[in-house]
Amino acid sequence: MPIHELLKDVYFFKNFSTDELKLIEPICVRTKYAAQHLIFNSGDPASKMFLIEVGTVNLIKNNKIIASIGKGGMFGEMPFLDDGNRSTSAQTLEETHLIEIPYIKMAQLLLNNPETALKFYTTFARYVSKRLRNTLEE
Repeated sequence: MPIHELLKDVYFFKNFSTDELKLIEPICVRTKYAAQHLIFNSGDPASKMFLIEVGTVNLIKNNKIIASIGKGGMFGEMPFLDDGNRSTSAQTLEETHLIEIPYIKMAQLLLNNPETALKFYTTFARYVSKRLRNTLEE
């Protein structure tokens, strides 16, 4: 299935048009990891965000699983906004297929497409706000 079709099923990209998703598709990279593969460690420099096509990824902080993310989920996006290092470790639970979006390429795409950029950053703000509210309610 083409990546732009898969992106339609990701919460973060649901409001994007097919044309906008087709703009994003060429910067995406498909990867496959075996079960129990460590994708990154807490504290590592960050250079890309990840979308899960198939499988499950556990986010781990202080040797404790703080979230399990499955098909259609996204992780590793926060450093795109703040240039920070990874705040958690990420490890596959099972064989997992990911779509990786490099930050630098996404930033360039957004710089050249202001309407898409507005939609992206508005969606990002809502996404972060929702996560913060959920955290505060716990």
